[in-house]
Amino acid sequence: MSGQSKDITVVLDYSLPGTIDEVYQYLANPVNDEEWQSSCDKVTLKNPDMPIQKGTKYIIHFAFLSRKMNFEAQVSEYDKNKHYAYETLSGPLRYQGHYTFVPTESEVKIHWVFTATPGKFFGIIPHNLIRKTLIKRVSEDVERLKERFASWQRVKKAS
Repeated sequence: MSGQSKDITVVLDYSLPGTIDEVYQYLANPVNDEEWQSSCDKVTLKNPDMPIQKGTKYIIHFAFLSRKMNFEAQVSEYDKNKHYAYETLSGPLRYQGHYTFVPTESEVKIHWVFTATPGKFFGIIPHNLIRKTLIKRVSEDVERLKERFASWQRVKKAS
């Protein structure tokens, strides 16, 4: 097995201010990915009139390391206010993610595990560079997400 076929796993623990309902509804809706994930260009639900639930399918477009990628993905777990997971069904590489939500008095603690199998899609780009860039991008995106939620909470308190 070559170095390019190894999985890349990112594990992040962070907190977002807000109620469990606010945080879960936002993160468990793939359409919101395009608001806070810098690599995500667009998300289109296959059945936009249906509620998000286990089995919901969507098309997601990314740009990462100068590559444009389109995937069909689905919600693979939807346990309201507890767990949310997704996985690709088709596309240039495989990935999946799983969120666990734990509410506290003033925020929601999130444990997120993301695993991607780049395969040969990125060609000769070294596996370590892909991993390092992915971790950097995801960490920056989570900081953007935290600021978005903090801003919403400030607006909510001012109202």
